Amino acid sequence: MSTSVLLTHPETAQRLGITEEQLTAFVQDGEIAYINVGRGKKRPRRRYTEQDIHEFLERRRRREACLSIAISDHRTTSSISRSTVIGFMAQRSARLAKTPNGSKP
Repeated sequence: MSTSVLLTHPETAQRLGITEEQLTAFVQDGEIAYINVGRGKKRPRRRYTEQDIHEFLERRRRREACLSIAISDHRTTSSISRSTVIGFMAQRSARLAKTPNGSKP
């Protein structure tokens, strides 16, 4: 059985370059594994192994594609709609012009 060093919560956060609050959020989301060396459930004593950190980093690894060299398929369509665009204020003004002031609808 190999022995591994267990890192504390602050040590792990520092190793990852994040705050302890961010590390806690990752733990609560199930993003990073830990070992509870405490006996209670109210305040778990979380410890992390190098393997836990490595697996977390591998899952979070992303590679962005450069958009300038990405091949994209531009689709063009022709519109056959014969609708007209009427501005909101123009439509309101036309409606108000039909009804004389003081009259009931």
